[in-house]
Amino acid sequence: EGAPIISLRNLAPFVPRFYGTLELGGITYMKLEDLSRQYKNPCIIDVKIGYQTWYPSATQSHIDKCKVKDLATTQSKLGFKICGMQVYDRPTDRLVRADKDWCKLLDCDSVVGPLQRFLNPPSSQDLSARDLCFGEGGLLGKLEDLEQYFERQRGHQFFSSSLLVVYEGGAVQTTDLNLQLKLIDFAHAITVTNARDENFLNGFKSFKSFLLDFVV
Repeated sequence: EGAPIISLRNLAPFVPRFYGTLELGGITYMKLEDLSRQYKNPCIIDVKIGYQTWYPSATQSHIDKCKVKDLATTQSKLGFKICGMQVYDRPTDRLVRADKDWCKLLDCDSVVGPLQRFLNPPSSQDLSARDLCFGEGGLLGKLEDLEQYFERQRGHQFFSSSLLVVYEGGAVQTTDLNLQLKLIDFAHAITVTNARDENFLNGFKSFKSFLLDFVV
């Protein structure tokens, strides 16, 4: 097997499960796992990774469009941006959503608040960002596992892909969080020969470092 196939096999634990395709109205759709289905009150965040969101073979007009969007957000400065977010508000027993238009307004300073809000489970005074990140099955361990994959793999590069983090907002102890970290959105992933994905990896490391700065 070639490097791209091996790379994809090793990536499998980090992506939603694939359940085949579905034909509707002459259009073929992929059937993917619904990552939020198992949660009662899912806290979710979508974080686009990479300092560059356009792929090498893109048209100049697409590249120019991406550059404008990246410069207007934290993408080109921090190597990541929040695309969407949902948290559970225990006092009102409802899910609060931040849409992509609101997320576009976040800059390098204001992005800290939403990340801190997401990482602090609202349902128990006994749980904190440290529990969510460093506890058993926590976010840090999952980030390190995915980082190791990208340090090794040389068969693919991912442009404009995101990390999706999900956990149970109603958890009252660490074992109830059931935190998941998955890589999503592969429309602009490309196959390469013996080349590390520096753009994704650098953005990923920036995001991880950014989290640790205010959790530790």
